[in-house]
Amino acid sequence: MFLHDVFRLSNLMQGFSLLDTAQMLRALIGGFDLDPNRVLDLVLVFLEIHSSGPSTLINAYLYLAQQLCLQASLTHILGFKFQHFRSYKAPKSLCHLVSTLVGAGAISLEPLMPHFLFSPQTLADHTRSLAKEICETARAMGFVSLSASAVNESHKPKLTGCVSRAPDNGGHTASPPQMFDVLEAFLWDRRWYIAQPVLICLERVGTIPVCNTACRQALISLAHCVIDSIYITLSPRLLGLAALPKQDEYRSRKSMSDPTSSQLDVVLEPLCCHLYIYMAFDASLMCKLARVVKYLLKSKTRQVDTDVAKRILEHILLPAISILPVNPGCVFELWSAAKLLSCRERHLFYSTWCGRGVERGGIGSKNFQVTLSECNAGCDARKVLKRVANEKKNFKHVGRALAKIAHSNPFVVFRTILAQIESYDNMIVPIVESLGFMNPLAFDVLSYMLHQHLADKSRHKLQNDGINIAHWFQHLAQFAGVFYRTYPQVELKCLVDFLLGRLEIGESLELLVFSELLSRMGGCGVLEDISETQIGGLAGGEVLRHGVLAFEKASKKAVLRLQRALCTTETAIPLLALIAQQRGFALYRGQLNHVKLIGQLFDRCQAVLVQLVDFLSGCKEHAEIISLGNMTASYLALLPNLQTLFAMRFEPQIAFHASRPLIAEAISNKLHRVRQNSGVQTPQNLHAWDPDSPEMKAAVFTLLPSHERQAITSELYRTFWSLSLHDIYVPENVYKAHIAFLQSRDGVILREGGECDKRKKESARMLLVVDTLTDELDMQRNHCKGILGDMNKKRNSLLDAIVEDQRRSISEAILKLCIMPRMTITPEDSLFCANFFHKMHMLEPPNFSSLQFYDRVVKDIFPLVYCATDHEARCLGIFLRALFEPLKRWRLDKSQYEKEAASKLGFSVAIGSPARCSYDQYCTVFSKWHDKITKIIIHCLDKYGNHGRACLLVLIKLVGVYPARKRTSITLMEKLDPLKQQEKYKDVQAMAYRYYTLLDKHNFSLEEDFSRSVQTSSCKRQMTATKSR
Repeated sequence: MFLHDVFRLSNLMQGFSLLDTAQMLRALIGGFDLDPNRVLDLVLVFLEIHSSGPSTLINAYLYLAQQLCLQASLTHILGFKFQHFRSYKAPKSLCHLVSTLVGAGAISLEPLMPHFLFSPQTLADHTRSLAKEICETARAMGFVSLSASAVNESHKPKLTGCVSRAPDNGGHTASPPQMFDVLEAFLWDRRWYIAQPVLICLERVGTIPVCNTACRQALISLAHCVIDSIYITLSPRLLGLAALPKQDEYRSRKSMSDPTSSQLDVVLEPLCCHLYIYMAFDASLMCKLARVVKYLLKSKTRQVDTDVAKRILEHILLPAISILPVNPGCVFELWSAAKLLSCRERHLFYSTWCGRGVERGGIGSKNFQVTLSECNAGCDARKVLKRVANEKKNFKHVGRALAKIAHSNPFVVFRTILAQIESYDNMIVPIVESLGFMNPLAFDVLSYMLHQHLADKSRHKLQNDGINIAHWFQHLAQFAGVFYRTYPQVELKCLVDFLLGRLEIGESLELLVFSELLSRMGGCGVLEDISETQIGGLAGGEVLRHGVLAFEKASKKAVLRLQRALCTTETAIPLLALIAQQRGFALYRGQLNHVKLIGQLFDRCQAVLVQLVDFLSGCKEHAEIISLGNMTASYLALLPNLQTLFAMRFEPQIAFHASRPLIAEAISNKLHRVRQNSGVQTPQNLHAWDPDSPEMKAAVFTLLPSHERQAITSELYRTFWSLSLHDIYVPENVYKAHIAFLQSRDGVILREGGECDKRKKESARMLLVVDTLTDELDMQRNHCKGILGDMNKKRNSLLDAIVEDQRRSISEAILKLCIMPRMTITPEDSLFCANFFHKMHMLEPPNFSSLQFYDRVVKDIFPLVYCATDHEARCLGIFLRALFEPLKRWRLDKSQYEKEAASKLGFSVAIGSPARCSYDQYCTVFSKWHDKITKIIIHCLDKYGNHGRACLLVLIKLVGVYPARKRTSITLMEKLDPLKQQEKYKDVQAMAYRYYTLLDKHNFSLEEDFSRSVQTSSCKRQMTATKSR
């Protein structure tokens, strides 16, 4: 009878009455005194066998089990079944039976957990012990133990950081934990709302369920199932790039939900959180999730979905890369999603990804698998970097090896690279060349790490002497310039914003990074010690500049990227204002105490300011690639008018320097119209920058105080600040010398061996440059002729309005308002100041006394050596040399004096007097000037600790002009002996040796006194005249 009912129980699917079967089972239990638990066990056996059958059959068995009214025994029966499988793995059918019963509400999982092989706490202890073992292994990686035997080292297993090393079974080495088997059944049966509390409970005590292979695979499968309903609309299969799934499967997926379903934050996000970095075990899932994140970030249909996408990208996808095997495709998919965010958001995500540290610094704060992977990557990266060499063949091999490591662990690779660069600057170029195989995500991580290293407060940016900038900071700044020039596709805006923020709080040292960016990316280099030929090149056109200065040609792509970062209304003028403010901040509000360091910072502020103006105004060369029109249109859109600049507290010299490119364009446009006799008016956007425009006159009138307008006219002030060296000086000697050099080079190229086509192309290029220089020279001659002609027309109005009582104050006002503010900006400006007032002397404007002007220069300008920085001292030397050259020539040649000086109005004995200064009077005045300068120089050399450096820089520039007496030269050489012997100031000692050598070289050309030199020069003129006859 019992066997008959068992047969009926096994055939419920064939239509037997469920109620009759249940009644019969109860009758058998009562009639034959059967063990109810045994009958329940039989029902569970049949339910276990048919657990994968139709849902109607499963529901029938569940109904029978409930009708037996033995729910209290149900948990214990299942527990005994699990205890039977302690020595080997429990069958999957039993785990699915538990999943079915828990899902139906027949039992609860908590009473069943004590019957499992391992408790959650035991699993957590095993996980912690494994994590400790792996962390110790990671901590010991890279160290060499001299006491370890070779045998032990040879048998030591090599651990890898890839996903294949992930611990199985939660770290337990015996039978698999039954808790994980049941959890796997929950996940395969898609009972997520039951599995999730179990996952939370296990993770709370310290267990990592996804370390178990079966649980991880089940969780990944469930994630695929959830994400497919969203991903199917984004899959390449819809484009015909891959085979479509079966029709019924496609429909089921299509009907589940749309991409904005609530399952994103309810199911998918918790699923991904539980998978965490172990999502890297399935690269296809990472790619799917990256594409879904990209879609949600791009569509922005709901803010909730966008926030979910950002959290998944920040906390799941990016950290999972650390244990992902080399998979560039997956990394590119992640970058395609990450690049939709702003650089600020991406850098916040990288901060989360990096954590508190990398390699050994991350032990205890990161997952132990990530730590192991990072330590392995660090060892591999250091081994690869040992093979770096400055050879092109080496770049590819090293670059591929570094890129392979950086695909998964960019933080480790770039931390190692930056550490080596900070120590060795000769590694910069080879390493930058080796980065060509890096993926865009790695480049973006490097840009984040670069400004993190620049902002490192744990290290001092000054050397121990407190004077010079630390080598690591100099190397980082140089690396930034080389890196962004070589790889302009890397986003630069975040670094620019970071540097702007540092400037706002007065960190002037960061200007070094700006200087490197502008010089290497923008092609706006700065020469510290400039020669006379290079100064002449500055006065020429663009072709002469590029040929003489020989700066490295900037990449168009790099210039474009830098323009996109700087040439915006939000960046350009604030940056210009901040750099201008740093000059005063470094002097009066900075925290640096050493005078030399303050002077260096002041010079750097000045240099970067000049570089920035050159870059912002140099868009004309690359107008075709930026789609902003010509230079003036782009620069006009950025620069406010002069009155606005003055209202923004710009110093006059800075405001005029920033405005001069636009003023020069307006003047050139006006002269072109005059030469062409064209009736076309000046464009309205340029009219405001014309020096003769009402706007410019009003700006200058408000700038000059009323008491200053009594000694200098606004006409002279506007003329002086509007013109540049290019407008009044033609470097014909430099043009001719460079043309002769190119022609000689062309002859050498034609005589050299090698390929004929290459030599012909190079020769044609040389001849083209020569023709261009010739045309440029003619254009500049015409330009200067027009400027000087315009000045000649206005010469009577330059100083004519000055009243008689203020005429003696004209020279003082010129020095105060014109010479001193502009002379120290650039070497070009210092040479302009000297040439401008030499032109003024030749033009003979009323009320201008050249004698008074030269006298005030010697008495007021030369003493600036007491408080000049290095850059100011060089500019002062250039100005004084250009100013003293005609003075010395007139002193040595009376005929030249009579022709160029005594015949001019500026050499009148008094302003307005017809009497001129005689040659003898001039010789007396010149001797007094020479003695005055000598007295100042001797005092500075005696106090070489404070003023010797600036004084020597000026004197080096004046060689050949000063000293003019041999005995003065001997006196200076005697004063240089203590400077050469002292060891405290090495820089002053080196310059003393240099100046001593220059003096000794020029001593043979000096005379004992001026009278003898005058007689010698007269004899030479007579001999020359005799030979000519």
